[in-house]
Amino acid sequence: MWRYTLADLTPADDPETWARALADEGWQLWIPGNAGADTVIGGRAVRRYSLRRWTGDGPAPADSEWSAQN
Repeated sequence: MWRYTLADLTPADDPETWARALADEGWQLWIPGNAGADTVIGGRAVRRYSLRRWTGDGPAPADSEWSAQN
């Protein structure tokens, strides 16, 4: 089963460190190659990303097997 979340990259964040910390927790872009979306949340500018992490039994389905069901 996939778990989904949103993550915000702020101007104060180091992008490489931010991305590595998320990857170390198993998070990946929900839609590969997605560049995120610039938005303002609570008065601060962020780049928001949609992420997913596999928590099911066995290996995660391959990206080629992606569907709305995953």
